[in-house]
Amino acid sequence: MRVLVINTARATERMAFQSRQLDALGLPWERMEAVTPEALSPPSNHPYWTTWQRPLREVEKAVTASHR
Repeated sequence: MRVLVINTARATERMAFQSRQLDALGLPWERMEAVTPEALSPPSNHPYWTTWQRPLREVEKAVTASHR
């Protein structure tokens, strides 16, 4: 199993915790930079974001974009 950790550069404590856990379990992992609301693509005002069941908060849009 290969593990992908999606994390922002500023979340250093969270990344340290994740890396310790994964290393202790002997799982190979790779870090991927998470999308932040400031770097959202498509931009926050794009019609794509109006297709959801309810309005999404900016952070929810960023999490969705990070996992996409």
